[in-house]
Amino acid sequence: MRLALNLPIEDRTIDFRAFAVNPKFRDYQVTDVLEMIRMKTMLNANDMGLGKTAEAIEACRLLGIKRILVVCPKSVMPHWKNQFAEWCPERRVVITPKEVYPDTQVVVINYEKLAVVRYAEMLRGVHWDCVIADEAHRIKNRDAKRTKGLKSIPAMYKFALTGTPIMNMPDDMWSIFDWLDHKLVGDSYWRFVSMFCTTVTDIFGTMPMGLTKNENMRSVLKKLTDYRVIRHTKQEVLKDLPAKAVYPVNLEMCKAQTKLYKDAVKLLFDELPKEMTIQNAAVHFLRLQQVTANPALYIPDCENPKFDYISDLAIDNPDKRIVVFSHFRSTVEELVKHCKKLDVSVTSYTGKMTSDERTDSIDAFVKGGIQVFVGTIGSAGTGIDGLQSVCDTAIFIDKDWSPSNNTQAEDRLCRLGQTSAVEVFYLQYPKTVDIYVGRKVRLKEEDIHAILSF
Repeated sequence: MRLALNLPIEDRTIDFRAFAVNPKFRDYQVTDVLEMIRMKTMLNANDMGLGKTAEAIEACRLLGIKRILVVCPKSVMPHWKNQFAEWCPERRVVITPKEVYPDTQVVVINYEKLAVVRYAEMLRGVHWDCVIADEAHRIKNRDAKRTKGLKSIPAMYKFALTGTPIMNMPDDMWSIFDWLDHKLVGDSYWRFVSMFCTTVTDIFGTMPMGLTKNENMRSVLKKLTDYRVIRHTKQEVLKDLPAKAVYPVNLEMCKAQTKLYKDAVKLLFDELPKEMTIQNAAVHFLRLQQVTANPALYIPDCENPKFDYISDLAIDNPDKRIVVFSHFRSTVEELVKHCKKLDVSVTSYTGKMTSDERTDSIDAFVKGGIQVFVGTIGSAGTGIDGLQSVCDTAIFIDKDWSPSNNTQAEDRLCRLGQTSAVEVFYLQYPKTVDIYVGRKVRLKEEDIHAILSF
């Protein structure tokens, strides 16, 4: 099997002069919308906060598309309804309908619905003019039910939207390209990996590890992305956007935490040689991260220098609003308790909360004067807008293994509407898993930059 570079030719039947793009759009957005119309299937990988949602809606409006399916994370479904009301109010939007009727124009569902056989079958039975996959990195797992469900729904126009098309490795893009146009990357994932990734084979099997070092293959991948990907960075198109500074903050664990960490490391080295599996290794690394983030999970009321840093900053700066992120819901919940004990006003945002509870939490922080907003990277790090209007400081208790998840969370503050320079602080303990994760994240960032910087 050869990799098919299905590089499109401009559709000469379309007179682009006939499309009057909304005058509120910036110049780069006008270009993007026309490119999406021309290509019919496109990955819009613009940075977070550059208006990918509005661009997709505008492309559909100009094309006169009547039947649209939007697939997105559950937390941003209300955002899509609001965006349609702003940019294309003549379209009636229905969120998660039990049935799609002939007069239904726009349906918004979450990715989890695609894994429900009955629901996926209903969607396949509808003629969709356009399918939009928001946060399209959610389909990077080619074997996931949500991915297979999305790929089973045909449409003439397909728009994938994500500021983070590569979450970890270059192979993350294969599934997105495969959905947009099956002929684009061929039918073999492993062929794609062999061409564009370095791999390692060990007791876990063969796994992609990073971007290929072969310059010829890099140029082929660049050609592929040049044709099928829209990509702008905030620094490129928003010259007036305030700067973002990222600082590592080295702290020292308390004695009880230090002992707990050393015991966890010893357990790792004692057990792994006996039962070396990916799942086993992941469990141990997870425990190490939990110890550095929230030792109270193992030792009740254990001192936590990271929590102390956050609460001290809030107490010493009563007029300052602070957004805090952690990979773990348990850490979020424990920090909320810590702040409340010290009379620091706090609100939280996690995937366990209902949609109304999450909305109330954002409103409390933005409108109600709450000082600390703390959420999980997975839930609060995507799809939230408005925090930048009242806050310019973000603190990470720990890092996600995916650099894209961390960047998305940072950019809840560094986006349109921010008027101050943004400061991001990563709390870490030297010579611990904090540093190891940080090093791995930097290596992944280098590969992502190499692929998407064109």
